[in-house]
Amino acid sequence: ESAVFISGHGGCLGLGGFCGKLTKIRATDGVVLWSRAFSSCGSYDASGVYTGDACGNNMLIKTECWGVQAMNDGGLVLACGTGIEDCSGMQGQMAIDCANGIALLADSRAG
Repeated sequence: ESAVFISGHGGCLGLGGFCGKLTKIRATDGVVLWSRAFSSCGSYDASGVYTGDACGNNMLIKTECWGVQAMNDGGLVLACGTGIEDCSGMQGQMAIDCANGIALLADSRAG
């Protein structure tokens, strides 16, 4: 079956921040066959269940995808990045530090 893959990013099903997205669309009629969300804070399995939260503050951490490449073996490579983009949503000292360009600690877990 002929298909097109689209990469991008958007909301994380009510979790805040951005998740990277990969969508498979049937080339003959444009029907979405499936779509998956990915994040460094956790991901969704094939049934749409969130698999965990690895970030201290996932409202601030954004995962964005910019490209997808099909491989000869039928797999895909997805080009994404994760980080804090701007100061929106921050409060208190974190907002002040962000506005002043000071490095931030959004993940408060040890290690």
